This record gives sequence, structure tokens and C-alpha cells, in this order.
Amino acid sequence: MLPVLFSPLQGYTEYMYRRIHHDVVGGVDAYYAPFVRWEKGTLRNKDRRDVMRENNQSLPLVPQVIAGNVDELACLCDILQNEGYEEINLNMGCPAPMQMKRHRGSALLTDADGLAALAKEMERRPDVKFSVKMRLGVDSAEDWRIILPILNAMTLTRVIMHPRTASQQYAGDVDMNMFGSFCDQCVHPVVYNGDIMSPADIASLEKRFPQLQGVMVGRGLLARPSMGAEYKSGEAWPEAARLDVFRRLHEQMLAFNRNKFPNDSQLLVQMHVFWEYQKANLAKKQYKKVMKSGSLRNYLSAVDDIFSV
Repeated sequence: MLPVLFSPLQGYTEYMYRRIHHDVVGGVDAYYAPFVRWEKGTLRNKDRRDVMRENNQSLPLVPQVIAGNVDELACLCDILQNEGYEEINLNMGCPAPMQMKRHRGSALLTDADGLAALAKEMERRPDVKFSVKMRLGVDSAEDWRIILPILNAMTLTRVIMHPRTASQQYAGDVDMNMFGSFCDQCVHPVVYNGDIMSPADIASLEKRFPQLQGVMVGRGLLARPSMGAEYKSGEAWPEAARLDVFRRLHEQMLAFNRNKFPNDSQLLVQMHVFWEYQKANLAKKQYKKVMKSGSLRNYLSAVDDIFSV
């Protein structure tokens, strides 16, 4: 059975969601925090809160960094090591133009010299286990070949591959044939990431790529929070069981956000985000009623209609 890793998604998988998911659902072997970055000589307070140990108690968490040069990587690693983290993930897959302009994320896929410099900084920290999350390339699905010799020479716990290019963003088909080629030539344990929407998808990947060492799921777990637990149980759960899990997640997220955002308007914004990946799981009218609710009273009424089925 493959390890299931929860992919980092900015704005969705912050510390409280991770903690609640871990307590209510489980089925995930490790949670990856959205990347932290060095900005204007410091770490943003929001990023710092998200990776503080006290906010991630008993959580199997791997923090992720995004860095475009050695100084940025060193500063970020120092902070995370001071928090007690022994494993750090380097983001080499973010397709955001603003990050790529700073030689971060997917920009490293065609910057062999830049990656080599970061690799040397990572070598200076033998007490840290490093992994990378990457794509096939920037514009070409062959770009990974440029940096593969550097990757293979690095000491890494795993390479998480999303088989799209940065120019594709999150649209278009994943390139499974190229993913297979990468697996064959990468010396590190490879984890697959991309378009996993059901336990059956994980089982299919496991069968197609017997050398696979895990799967990382992001959007699929937000849409179906019980997916990891279902896969570990060996069978898909009935819709009623999946809905009950989502109901319990919702109850705890609502309670947390009510304390954090006493203003109803702010609270609604946060709770609407919680439902964004449920569009495919709900009737059009149900989804619209939740997302268009302009008051807390209407929101709670729309939610009650869904959970009372």
C-alpha cells in the first residue's frame, strides 16, 4: 500500500485544516505545508504561524520552502530547523510567473547552475532530510533531463513529480508516458502527484507504476477528504459515509473560523473557500445556494439542507 501525502495548497491547507483533517479523517501519512518564502529580509508572519510547531502539534508535517538563491534557502532552513523540523521540501514546481521571475519554483527546472548552488547548501545540512516537488519542465516536458544529473547526485528522501509543465499550470493532460521515463531514470524514490480524484485512481497508479513510492494528493483530497482513509481501508466508502466525514470537518472548521473571524462577512468568506472543491459533488442548486449565501443565516440553512439528506 502506497504512502498518501497531502499536497500543499495555498489558502486551503493551512495548519488548522490540516489538524482537523488529521483528527477527523486521517488516512494521510504526511501533510506538506504551503511553501514559505523569504520576502524583504524576513519570513511573513502568516507563513511563520503556519509552520510553528505549536500550531502543528502531533501532526506529521513536512514544511516546504521556495527559494531562488542560496541565501534565501539558508535563511528559511535556519528558521525551520530552529522550529525542530528534520525534513524540508524544496518547491521546484510552482508555475506562478511572479515566483519564476525570481528564479524560484519551476524556474529551477531549466537553471542547472541555480539548482546546483542550492544543492550545495543542502549538503551543508546533513541533519536535514530534503525532498523536492517538481514538474516535467517549464515549456517542454523534456526539461527535466537538463537537471536530472544534478538531482541524481543529491541526497533526497523522495522526488515528487507532477507530470505537467509550468506553462500548462493545472490544465491540460498529465503526461504519463513522460512520467514513466522520469521514474526509470531517477535514482530516488518517486512520488506521483496530479489529478488523483478517487481511491481507484491511486490503485491504478500503483498497478501501472510498480516502482512508485507514494502518491501526493491535493485538490482530490479537498474534494474527497476521506480518499486516503478509503484507500487504506481497501474499498471506496458509501456516499453517506463520505458525507458524514465532510460534515464533521465542516463543524470543526466552522467553530474555528467563528472564533477567528467574529465578523459574519469575514466568516462567510472563509467558509465559502472551504466549499470551493465540492462543486462536482453537489447538485448545482445546492452548490449555488451555499456559495451565494449573503448572510450567515442563509449559509447555515443551505448547509443544513445538504447534511440533512
